[in-house]
Amino acid sequence: EMLDGDNKYLCSFCNQKNDSLKRVCVDSLPNTMILHLKRFEFDLEQMRKVKVNDHYEFPEELNMKPYTKIGVEGGEDTREPGYYDYKLKGVLIHAGTSDSGHYYSIIKERSGNEDWYMFNDANVVPFDASKIAHACYGGLMHTQRW
Repeated sequence: EMLDGDNKYLCSFCNQKNDSLKRVCVDSLPNTMILHLKRFEFDLEQMRKVKVNDHYEFPEELNMKPYTKIGVEGGEDTREPGYYDYKLKGVLIHAGTSDSGHYYSIIKERSGNEDWYMFNDANVVPFDASKIAHACYGGLMHTQRW
């Protein structure tokens, strides 16, 4: 986030406001990570809550090292191999508008296989993992015709 204009950073060393780049990094990582996307906002023109349905892709595997203190500052890394690696285990999906809707989830089975299931209230059915993009990314998927 750029801090500039009226939002400049006050430097405690020189006691002056300067343009700055604000960044946040993680010091230590949890065993299980839950990432939440803010998909609702208040529209000041319409004066109401709206659902953000922009297309957003996420990976099935994520290496968090670039977002950690060690990844940003460098230095000696004594963490065990795989410490920074996460694999997607589930997705929570909202169907509806900002004022009403329904949540359901798509979850990978914990046992050794790679089967995915859709949990929608009392209904639990197998889910084709190749359809995660269509079910979860939101917005319009762009395809090219040849």
